[in-house]
Amino acid sequence: MTEQTEYRELTSKEVTLKLDPKSFGFKSTQELEPLTEIVAQPRVVRALELGTGIRHPNYHIYLSGLIGTGRNELITHALRERILDDSIPDDWIYVNNFEEPDCPLAISLPAGQGIQFRSEMEALIEQLQESLPKAFKEEDFGKEKEKLRQIYRKRGEEVFDKLQKLAGQHELTVQQMPNGEILFIPLKDNRPMTQQEIEQLSPEEMQELESHQDELVGMAGRVLQEQRE
Repeated sequence: MTEQTEYRELTSKEVTLKLDPKSFGFKSTQELEPLTEIVAQPRVVRALELGTGIRHPNYHIYLSGLIGTGRNELITHALRERILDDSIPDDWIYVNNFEEPDCPLAISLPAGQGIQFRSEMEALIEQLQESLPKAFKEEDFGKEKEKLRQIYRKRGEEVFDKLQKLAGQHELTVQQMPNGEILFIPLKDNRPMTQQEIEQLSPEEMQELESHQDELVGMAGRVLQEQRE
């Protein structure tokens, strides 16, 4: 006959573990160094050492365990130790490509300078956003802007007058199109000829007209170059 064992409910005092603080060799846990391995799991540490040493792609490390067993600290420590043993790779940053916005430019920087570059660029942008509007609103800037506008307007008028005089020597007149293109139109009775009248010119007259137009185009190029200088 099987002997029956009697069970009883334990009291809270019986299931409470009490330790004397004096039995520990420290006054506070702040004096202790963080654990670098999972307690009683030396195989895990060896597996991490092996896994972090593999240099081939498509290899991964999966670490599982109960909450509070130090998994995050363990993998962080293992990776940090591996990094210290290896050469530190360069930082790679991507900047805007103004010519091809869809193809950013990759730039290699010494390790650690990528974050520094980003911080300095953010500071520069903030500074420009604050200083540029103030600069463009200043009275002196407005006066200088108007002065330059008048100078270029005057130069444009001088160029147009000079070209008009050159064209008049060949019985041509200057017309400027909305897109800025300059045309040399033949005159008839001191007025620009119509397209129909131009088409009715003889081959000899058309050849002479084209010759004068080509000559004036070359002169116009030289005049514009002189004004730029």
